[in-house]
Amino acid sequence: MMRRAVALAAAALLLAACGGGGDGRFDDQADAVRTAVESGDRASALAALDEIALKGLEAHAAGDLTDAEVDELAQLVEQGRALVDDEVPEATTTTEATTTTTTTEPPPPVVDDDDDGDDDDDGKGKGRKSKDDD
Repeated sequence: MMRRAVALAAAALLLAACGGGGDGRFDDQADAVRTAVESGDRASALAALDEIALKGLEAHAAGDLTDAEVDELAQLVEQGRALVDDEVPEATTTTEATTTTTTTEPPPPVVDDDDDGDDDDDGKGKGRKSKDDD
């Protein structure tokens, strides 16, 4: 809440400091910054600050702002950007790693039921060759 109050105060300061005592030339943009910060709309807040900076440069080129005033405006806009960064930080993407563990049962052991020692369980032993094996 404190940061929001600071951001709103900075927007009000922009109004008061620009244009020779608050002639209203930046009112709409300062309101847009304030509204965007309140709603958490970072892009709109930064766009409104860009518009304030652009209008300040245009007013300076037209002779409506002195060098000192346009410099002060530029500093206030940068302070406003820093406050927006504090109040409405950029969205971050988080990636969660997932691990899948698959447990498989080992195959059953081969049992040598025919006692011939060869684990084939075919009933044929190591003894003599039968006529059927030919």
